[in-house]
Amino acid sequence: MILPDFKEQPILSVAICMYIFALSISRWNAVYSISCAVLIGVLFFYLYKLRRKFIFHLPDKNFNLIYWPFFLSLIISSVLLGDFPSMISAVNFFYWSTPFLVLYFACQYKFNSKHIITSLAIALWITSGKAIQQYLMADTFIRVTGFFGGPNVLATMLCLNMTFLFSITFGMRASLSKWIKLNSYGALFLGLIALMLTGSRAGMIAIILSAVVSICTYIHASNYRASIKKKCMIVGIIIAIIIFFIGGMLITQNRQIRQHYDAERIRLLISACEMWNDHKMLGVGLKNWGKEYHETYILPDAKEPNLDIPHNVPAYFFSAAGTVSGFAYLLYSFGSFWYLYRELKKNPFNPYIYGFLWAAITVFIHGIVDSGITTNNVLRLYSGMLGITMASIGIYDIRNRNIDKSL
Repeated sequence: MILPDFKEQPILSVAICMYIFALSISRWNAVYSISCAVLIGVLFFYLYKLRRKFIFHLPDKNFNLIYWPFFLSLIISSVLLGDFPSMISAVNFFYWSTPFLVLYFACQYKFNSKHIITSLAIALWITSGKAIQQYLMADTFIRVTGFFGGPNVLATMLCLNMTFLFSITFGMRASLSKWIKLNSYGALFLGLIALMLTGSRAGMIAIILSAVVSICTYIHASNYRASIKKKCMIVGIIIAIIIFFIGGMLITQNRQIRQHYDAERIRLLISACEMWNDHKMLGVGLKNWGKEYHETYILPDAKEPNLDIPHNVPAYFFSAAGTVSGFAYLLYSFGSFWYLYRELKKNPFNPYIYGFLWAAITVFIHGIVDSGITTNNVLRLYSGMLGITMASIGIYDIRNRNIDKSL
């Protein structure tokens, strides 16, 4: 699956690193588009140069049955609804997911964990540094937004980066230099501080719950037999993270703000359920949710009339794109968890599977009370990490087969 080294491979490595960095740090379409065009251009150059020497491996049937129905259902429901702006939104969802395909195929040419770790770590340093700088420069208390225009979006991006980066770094620690580990762990520490400064309770709770779920999943899938010392260390780490984030929530939010947000989220969910009840088949349209909410479904005591989504991802897809798309999203989410669990049983020493499983569970939990993958930055980074993970599965499979042959 990976070609022998040839002199142009450093160009591909640089292009992949630039693309991962852009996915992790940028909310500007121009930066993302330029890095994507460069990587695709380099890939096409290799396709031309190598011709039939390289064969792409496609994802297996089970993954395709989980992945593609979600995006197809959004497009089909929008077409049947006959709403052109919603059709554009549906196509945009697919466009935002293209990092999966780009990195899945690119990493079949060149897969270098050290470069992936370094790209994610540098992006996390810069993103976290920007957030902390915002906090220090403010005259009064603020919820930091970093480069992303909203504290909850920043929290989701930080959670994605940190869970994936920590899992890879920790899983490959024996083969990494001390400088790469120091760079990675330093970025992770700064990321934890930035996450606390976002004041996102959902992000903090999601990363804790997903850590517990993914650790239990790993132990079950890999038949892990840890010593008492290791078990105590794992429990201690979890407790330390919980205490850290509880302290952060107490520091960064007051009671009145929490009550306001909690009540408003419940009102939005009730409105979304009523919207779905009236439009079960095709929904109101991906682009029409805010208009319908403001004109018809907003509750009398709601305080935020100009929202475009219900801050609940499953509720959004059910009410905006209909029942089929809603279930397709649940298949996309829970089907991915099942697929990763199955692959983890086959390759328990592949840190990418565990890392993306942790990241995916975090984003799903966070998406129950926020925008989740309906935000383009989040879906891009999420899809890129999925592409890297899927490429790693094929690579580890080939390595395991080669080891078996040599025994």
